[in-house]
Amino acid sequence: MLQSAALEGVKVLDLSRFIAGPFCGMQLGDLGADVAKVERREKGEDCGPIEPHINGESLYFMVHSRNTRGLSLDYRAVGGDDALKRLMANADVLVENFRPETMEAMGLDREAVHAINPPLIMVRISGFGQDGPLSRRPCFDVIVQAASGLMNMTGQADGPPTVTGAFVVDYSTALYATIGTLAAIEARHRRLQAKRIAVRIRKPRPD
Repeated sequence: MLQSAALEGVKVLDLSRFIAGPFCGMQLGDLGADVAKVERREKGEDCGPIEPHINGESLYFMVHSRNTRGLSLDYRAVGGDDALKRLMANADVLVENFRPETMEAMGLDREAVHAINPPLIMVRISGFGQDGPLSRRPCFDVIVQAASGLMNMTGQADGPPTVTGAFVVDYSTALYATIGTLAAIEARHRRLQAKRIAVRIRKPRPD
């Protein structure tokens, strides 16, 4: 008898782009979640231009879109925002890695999203956090490698700072995002179980 996947039945709405967010969505898909990856209409995934390309498709895009279902949506257009909200209403997890305050500018801050779907888990990936003095700065893998000193630890000891051969910061970020998502799913499951138990053992009203 085949065992079901760990996240079977969990619906993930992936609004992320480039590497860190999509790699998180890919791992959730690998674990059995139903991942719907939203791409910008006409423009597609932002990592599409990244080489190498195979038959016109970015290798990075193909790898990070594994076990996901793609859909095209202009959620900033008239009617597109309503479609996005319907997708949120049916999701268990939302993954995004916009610049901080982008969701808020779209009218989809934490309170608004949870008004649409109270149990929805929001996974918000950013370079310098959602608030604070550096939060509005754009951030990519190489920026963190330079700022953290990682580039100074790579390459020849007497050579210049060197970028690593892979996007280690993006991949590490995705791993932490995935771990956090799994913890949130388990915490939500326990809360729901506790509510069910409380309902079952509720004492009858006195006559």
